[in-house]
Amino acid sequence: MGQPTPLLVLPDHIWTAASLWAGSRQWVRALREAGLERGDRVVCALPAGAAFVQLLIASLWDGYTLAPVAPRDVDEDGAEALLAMLDARLLVLDSRDVQGVRPRHCFVPGDAGWPDRSLPPLRVATHGVTPDVCMLLRTSGTSGAPTWIALSDANVLAVLDSHAPFVAPTDGCVLSVLPWYHAFGLVLGLLMALLHAREIVRDPDGGRDLQLLLDLANSHPITSMDLVPGLATRLFAEARGAVLLRRLNGGVVGGAPVSALLATQLQSTRLRVGYGQTEAAPGIALGEPGTWSARVLGRAIGCDVRVDADGVLAFRGPNACLGRWTRDGLERRDSEAWLRTGDLVETMDDGDYRFIGRATDSFKLSNGRMVQASHYENAIRLRWPSVREVMLRSNGEDGIEMLITSDANAPSDADVRTVLGALGERLGVVTRIGTDAWQRTAKGEVDRRRPVKTPIPVRPRP
Repeated sequence: MGQPTPLLVLPDHIWTAASLWAGSRQWVRALREAGLERGDRVVCALPAGAAFVQLLIASLWDGYTLAPVAPRDVDEDGAEALLAMLDARLLVLDSRDVQGVRPRHCFVPGDAGWPDRSLPPLRVATHGVTPDVCMLLRTSGTSGAPTWIALSDANVLAVLDSHAPFVAPTDGCVLSVLPWYHAFGLVLGLLMALLHAREIVRDPDGGRDLQLLLDLANSHPITSMDLVPGLATRLFAEARGAVLLRRLNGGVVGGAPVSALLATQLQSTRLRVGYGQTEAAPGIALGEPGTWSARVLGRAIGCDVRVDADGVLAFRGPNACLGRWTRDGLERRDSEAWLRTGDLVETMDDGDYRFIGRATDSFKLSNGRMVQASHYENAIRLRWPSVREVMLRSNGEDGIEMLITSDANAPSDADVRTVLGALGERLGVVTRIGTDAWQRTAKGEVDRRRPVKTPIPVRPRP
């Protein structure tokens, strides 16, 4: 790392830059002795902590392709399935007791975060090495669910270089809450802090326990924090949380559009809006400190941006990913081609972009969760055959709304909330409209960008 900082502060230990570097060298030695080659793929299912940082640095140093995943993914997908999907040679995880894990090709580091014994035999890969792929990150956004995006060193460094003059926590103390297996938390969060911060304080609960987060913030001289709108909303609802956000020198709020209320609250801070996708490593646009309005995205940074004729934002530049990983290997994209984000935007008077919605049937909630609207729409149609048209969409704030056309025996608002499950708490109204009110594409499908021809009267049914 070549520098005496940062400190990594965890609940049970403080790691100096020297100790992190020493651990990284142990990983380098162990991975080389195991026979790993540049471009071999390694799955990292470690929680945010020293072992994660050490393995990350070792992989960057020797040019391995690292695929960080949430530890729970090993439970849900199975170790063998993850290894097969990514054609990886090794899976590193935190516990031997994860359901479905077989000891072959899986490794648990020692208590110090580095290998305290020889690594197991490596899995034999079939697709060859990917030496120009720095990371494989899973996303449920633009490219489908799930999709593995391939990022190069150049992609990641381009975003770090373009964003550093504006968001680098130079000699500051960073409160880390975002997951390190997502592009936002890994690139703009962890890597930016490793390069520029004096101290990194990691919230072990990832912001879920608000009181724990606030206690951590009060115990350290926090100067910077990156977060999603959902957490910002929760913090503003607490007196201590509002004080924390307003005392920060910097930080980025991204991952989902902000509501009008949250935008007003954020105007009293020095936080910036950040917009990007995993495919952009993840930097496309950035706002000014304290400059907020509903659903603002900021202005392009480090890449070229255009709005296509159908209103979809597209970008190209050094941040644009190499392609995606499938079971058949790496599918490379044309590096000169524009990459469409799937997000519908408009250009504001000050030059910033504003998010309108998704060109597909997917949209994000304020906590960053992607909602596949078609899943719930199909459930409504199957349960009530009288429903002729139905659309679930974001209401542009923190909630969701439903438009519906039906004959007799239509679902009530209560029925709809039952189908939506936990999402039902975010449902505002179910609005009934006539068949002729829908705007349709040339194929006769409902146009999700402009679903109705005239303003909708609110006629909820209890």
